[in-house]
Amino acid sequence: MKRRSSSLARLVGGPLLSLLLVFLLAVGSYYSLQIFQQQKLVCRTKQIELRQVEDQIRELQAQNALLRSQQARLQTPQGMEEVAREKLGMVRPGEIAFVVEPGPPAEPVPEELPPVPPAQPEPGFFQRVLGHLLF
Repeated sequence: MKRRSSSLARLVGGPLLSLLLVFLLAVGSYYSLQIFQQQKLVCRTKQIELRQVEDQIRELQAQNALLRSQQARLQTPQGMEEVAREKLGMVRPGEIAFVVEPGPPAEPVPEELPPVPPAQPEPGFFQRVLGHLLF
């Protein structure tokens, strides 16, 4: 009788063990796929952020180049004279500086036009006939 139970255990244990292994493999594959998809999403998000930062770097580099050119221009005698004249109001010896003061404020222009009276409707045929007969 022991032989039958051991052969029965082998018969039932083998397929059950295989089924259990297949189930564990399927569950492991599912969770591995979920982790892979999450990592893929994180990678795409980081790539988008990287492109945005690269764009910001390009913009800042362009601004830096513009500021460097302005700095170089302002360090020349012509640039210094331009700033002295425009910002500080300085003049060369012998020149006359004119100051233009703002005038009085202009009269405000009315935004709305006066209301137009409604047009009188044209008299109809009978009204004209009665008007001729009575007046």
